[in-house]
Amino acid sequence: MKKELNSFHLKCICIGLMILGIYMQQLIYSLHEEAILAGEQLPKALTLTYNMGYLIYLSAFPLAAFLLVEAAKKTADRKKLLLRLLATALIVEIPMDMATFGLSEWKSWGLNQNYFFTLCIALGVIMAVDAIGKKVAVGTMGNTISTLGVYLFAAFLSILLKTEQSSIGVLMVITLYLFYGNKMFSLVSVAALYLLFTRRTTGLEFVPALSVLFTWLYNGEQGKTGKAVRLVFYFAFPVAYCLLGVLAKML
Repeated sequence: MKKELNSFHLKCICIGLMILGIYMQQLIYSLHEEAILAGEQLPKALTLTYNMGYLIYLSAFPLAAFLLVEAAKKTADRKKLLLRLLATALIVEIPMDMATFGLSEWKSWGLNQNYFFTLCIALGVIMAVDAIGKKVAVGTMGNTISTLGVYLFAAFLSILLKTEQSSIGVLMVITLYLFYGNKMFSLVSVAALYLLFTRRTTGLEFVPALSVLFTWLYNGEQGKTGKAVRLVFYFAFPVAYCLLGVLAKML
C-alpha cells in the first residue's frame, strides 16, 4: 500500500469531518427544533441524515487522537504543544456554545466542552505517565499505582468538565500512544471503544473507527507547515461554528 498522506492531509481530513458532521446535525436540529423538543418523530431521511452526521463527527476524533500521539512522540516541547491545544480549545468553545445553545445562552458553558479539551487532558496523562516512568521503575508497584491514579484522575476530570468523548476519548489517545505503530490493534481498539461506550443510534457505531484507515496511508512527513497554516487550523473550527450560528438564526 503506497503511503501518500502526510500530517497536513490528515489534519485537513480531520477538520473536514468535524465540520461536515456538526453541520449535518445542527442544521437539521435548527430546521426542526420545535418538532424535536415536542418529541415528534422526524421523517426517516432526516433522522438518517442526523445520525450519519453524528457518526461523521465521531470519525474525526480517532484522527485527532492519532495526530496528537504523533506530535507527542516527535515534539521536543510537550508543554508548548499542550498550551497550543488549550488555546485552540478556548478559541473553539465560545463559538461552539453560541452556535449550539444560542447567542443568549453561551455563558452557561454549554453541555459539552469541545474535542480539544479532551486532547489536552490526554496529553497531560501522557506527560505525567512518562514523568512517573523516569522516577519510578516501570513494572513496579509504585509505578503501577501512580499511573492508575493519573488515569483515574484524568477520567474524573473529563467527566466533570463534560468534554466530548469524555473518558473514552482520553483512553483512546492513551491506547494509541501505548501501542504506537501497531496498525491493526489501533483499528480494533478504537472500534471496540466506540461499540462499547457510545450511544446507540444506528447500529453502526463501529463506523467512526474506520477513519483510522487514513492513518495507514500516513507517510510520516509533516507536509505544509508555517505560521499561516497553523492559523488556518486554529481558526477553521471556530469560524465554521460562527457561520453555523448565523445560519441557524436565519433558518
